[in-house]
Amino acid sequence: MRKSILILLLILCLALLMSSCSKSVQLNDDNSEEKTGSELSGNTTERKIVITAEYSIETRNFKDAVSSLNSQVTELGGYVEISSIQNDDENSSNANFVFRIPADKLSGFLSFVEGSGNVLSGSQTGKDVTIEYYDTQSELNALKVKEERILALLEKAENLTEILSLEEELNKTRTSIEKLNTRINELNNLVNYATVEIYLFEVNDFTEKKPGFGRTILNAIKTSGSTAFTFFKYFIVVIIYILPYVIVFGIIIFLCLYLKKNRRNK
Repeated sequence: MRKSILILLLILCLALLMSSCSKSVQLNDDNSEEKTGSELSGNTTERKIVITAEYSIETRNFKDAVSSLNSQVTELGGYVEISSIQNDDENSSNANFVFRIPADKLSGFLSFVEGSGNVLSGSQTGKDVTIEYYDTQSELNALKVKEERILALLEKAENLTEILSLEEELNKTRTSIEKLNTRINELNNLVNYATVEIYLFEVNDFTEKKPGFGRTILNAIKTSGSTAFTFFKYFIVVIIYILPYVIVFGIIIFLCLYLKKNRRNK
């Protein structure tokens, strides 16, 4: 009897140990899954946006505006890509600039631009090149792996024909790698430096901005209302002025008609 009880106790102990081990293994698995999920969630793709802005600006002081724009670009760490200045006659100078501004400093530069004169028009666009960028990067990585394999085969090649064929394929692969590297560098430059094109004109007086359709309707309503009010105001004033004369003439006409009626009755 005692032996059977001891055997049962041993079996229970073993069962408890196995269950505790399985729970610990399950917890470890759960932790590993959570860790993997967190690593995957943190492994997000950085978006690549190419920003382009365009402004048309009037200024009364052309030289100062040109100088301040160039100084601001240099101060922000940008550079001038295109600069075309025409000094024709007095107060008719104009310029066309294409500036490249660090993307993280674009907002401050655009505020400076808008305050440098009378803004006739302004626009800002963004082009998403994320897919192109990472597709190009993937293709570049694949070609680099191919280059390493070709180099490994060249070390083992002994046949002249095989060596020449591998070298030709290696040259093609390296040419493709150079092209893709160039494109990656171009995209990085476009993303890191926003493009700002500015058309600058010198004027004596700023051009009055034309109101939109809604503003035109409101102005017309205000004008017509003001005109109607003025008309009625002067109409009442005129009536007040002529009212005494109307009363006098009315009395005279009434007396004439009254006398005429009496004569007929007699």
